[in-house]
Amino acid sequence: MLKSLKNTALILALSIMCLHQANAESGPIHINTNDTVAGYSTSFKTSKINPEREIIFRVKKPDNSIVEIPATTDELGYADANFLGFHTKKAGIYQVLAFYKDENFENAPKTAFSVYAGEVSEVSSKITSEPPSLEANNKDTSLLKISLKDTYSNPVSNHNVLVISSRPDDIIQNVSESSGTDEKGVSYFHLSSKKAGISYITVIDQTTNKVLEDREKIIFFEPEIEKPMGGNLYQANMFATSSSSDDSNSQPTNFSADEELFGPIDHFDIDFPNKVKVGSDQNNLKITAKDKQGRIVKSYTGTIIISTPDDENATLPGDGKYTFQPRDQGERTFDLALIFAKSGRQAIEVYDFDADEGV
Repeated sequence: MLKSLKNTALILALSIMCLHQANAESGPIHINTNDTVAGYSTSFKTSKINPEREIIFRVKKPDNSIVEIPATTDELGYADANFLGFHTKKAGIYQVLAFYKDENFENAPKTAFSVYAGEVSEVSSKITSEPPSLEANNKDTSLLKISLKDTYSNPVSNHNVLVISSRPDDIIQNVSESSGTDEKGVSYFHLSSKKAGISYITVIDQTTNKVLEDREKIIFFEPEIEKPMGGNLYQANMFATSSSSDDSNSQPTNFSADEELFGPIDHFDIDFPNKVKVGSDQNNLKITAKDKQGRIVKSYTGTIIISTPDDENATLPGDGKYTFQPRDQGERTFDLALIFAKSGRQAIEVYDFDADEGV
């Protein structure tokens, strides 16, 4: 009788243990984790589940790529894993879940953790201007774009920046909606001057007291002299005669207005590197207006449309539109202004806005 009771107790204990395991397997796996900074690791740990079971930690990154890390629960039913800094270079929201190996993970509960941008990088942060040259009339302004980024090019927000010009006569005005950099890590400033010359722009991140390595050069021209009504000052000077009193020696100069100005425009020459990196802003784009003989049409002051038909998300100079100025003399270089967002063979197209088709 005693032996029978012992056997019954043993069977009952085994039944309770099996029931406990079945319930544990069917229940959700919860995860504890912590936020981190770009380039730094974090760790995952499961809630108590079945001991000595193979599981998978599945992480969805902000770019929608997936990382899976295998693990095994210990004798107490816990599993943990390190999520290395190699996987956290992109700032944003990450989602992690865990599931038993070879089982469906669709209904597993998700846990979110944040990866924040790191410290401001003096090298990755950039200064750009548009336009990079303008009249020194104290009215025209160049828009300075200050982009604060960390080592992995993540935008750094809510930082105050100080913009300094090499010339005390320049006027600098913050035109951003907030005092600090926005969610994209950007602050905007207007720069104007009443004095011709070259200004060199330096930026200090006041929040961390770091000086950006990037410098921007802005050229201020003397204001253009307005031509008299009804006259053509260029042609009048061009056909000046010799100062000699001998009429036989009084000859016009040996060039004409047509030869100097050329035209009409026939096509655009585009100068751009043959190979660039996706996302790189270190690319200069030069556009030159040419006539049929391939000569620069220095008098061209039309509006052009720039497009990249194979990459609709590319960043274009002036949002894809620019009007040539007399000082351009038929050719314009856009510094650090064209950024491709997609890899592969790309095309750059330039159209005259007033023409029926591209030239």
